[in-house]
Amino acid sequence: MDIYFQRYFSYGIPDNDVPDSIIEELITHANSAGDVATGAFIDLCVNDKNMDSFIMKLRRNVTRLSDLGSEKMTLEFAQNASKFPNEQIMFSFLNTWSQSAILINELLRNIKDIERKFEIAKKIIEIAEPIDYAVECLKWFDKVSVDSKPKEFALLENS
Repeated sequence: MDIYFQRYFSYGIPDNDVPDSIIEELITHANSAGDVATGAFIDLCVNDKNMDSFIMKLRRNVTRLSDLGSEKMTLEFAQNASKFPNEQIMFSFLNTWSQSAILINELLRNIKDIERKFEIAKKIIEIAEPIDYAVECLKWFDKVSVDSKPKEFALLENS
């Protein structure tokens, strides 16, 4: 891939990148049943320079997270959204802030139990800090399904 080509000639990991081994370790920690401090792990490995790379790599590996891992990550991101830079760029959906909200939506898709998924989605909106991050998450949640039962949302359907 393009990012690995540049890394090859630098003989190391650039400041604006996150080592793949960190992503692997984070996925392992998040998927574990124990009360692993996912947020503390992220704080140790991620900074303002490499946050974009971190989100991009997690989005590439989102299907490797279990129901439990997906739940832990969504709640952790919602509580710590103030750490995500909200760059003012032409296409705002490409900034780190929006990409992390898109990641939360993708993580929610991993959760198979529809009722649990709905509860986590509500909790994300309740705990999102700052509050405008809750709005950003809502923007990226899948659209409401118009047919069938009132509680059935496209967000809740396994895709």
